[in-house]
Amino acid sequence: EAVRISSILALLDREDVDLFREKDAVQALRRVAVVRPEDCTPAIPILRSLLARDELPARADVLATLRAIGDADPGEIAPLTGELVPYLQSNIVSVRREATRCIAAIAEEDPDDAVDAVPSLATIIEDDADGLQYAVYALSRITREYPEEVKPVAETLGEVTLRDSLSDSVRLNATAGLGRIVGEYPSIAVDIVDDVATLFDADNPKLRNNAIGLIGDVAIVHTDVVEPYTEEITALLTVEDTYTRINASGALSRVAEDFPESV
Repeated sequence: EAVRISSILALLDREDVDLFREKDAVQALRRVAVVRPEDCTPAIPILRSLLARDELPARADVLATLRAIGDADPGEIAPLTGELVPYLQSNIVSVRREATRCIAAIAEEDPDDAVDAVPSLATIIEDDADGLQYAVYALSRITREYPEEVKPVAETLGEVTLRDSLSDSVRLNATAGLGRIVGEYPSIAVDIVDDVATLFDADNPKLRNNAIGLIGDVAIVHTDVVEPYTEEITALLTVEDTYTRINASGALSRVAEDFPESV
């Protein structure tokens, strides 16, 4: 609270380059940003210029400072998306993680600014890299407005959905994002219906609900693929969760159009 932002910026905005001084100044700025992110917004132009430099020992701290600012106001760092995306491919774990968290913050409020990051976010998930949960969240947020942009990496989200080693929150984001894609392109999930159906027994009602919702979207076009699961879907009509019952009845109504005898 006692540190003046202007004093830190004065150390960074100098013509003579001293890497040790810059490293200390950036670390100080990062600590201040955790507590006073709004006060640190004047530092964004300088942080942006630091990211463009080839040699910078405190790059993870620069990204972490931007992330702290972005957590408070994603719109402040949204214009830096172009500079942030290359760091999603960094070989340095902390750099890649902080860049991913920055993109996730941007995607939460401004999905259109994060669209260009989709391929790199998918690579983070495929590599099972640190920051995977933020990459999944970012993709899920982007699907709210741009499901067609995430469609090429739908298979990656499908794999996350089925990994019981991941937390429920991560899998929920994956199923939600995948569900929005399948809602627009039902054929995308035809090959994973068997696997998604295993989530009908999930302990987490939200995960179960997302699974039956996804299956119901497949049934928009491919009732023949969903029809074999009529009995399992029918069992969901009596669960306590209202949304699961709604999605189950919706899926059955679509199957009934082509297979009334089954329903």
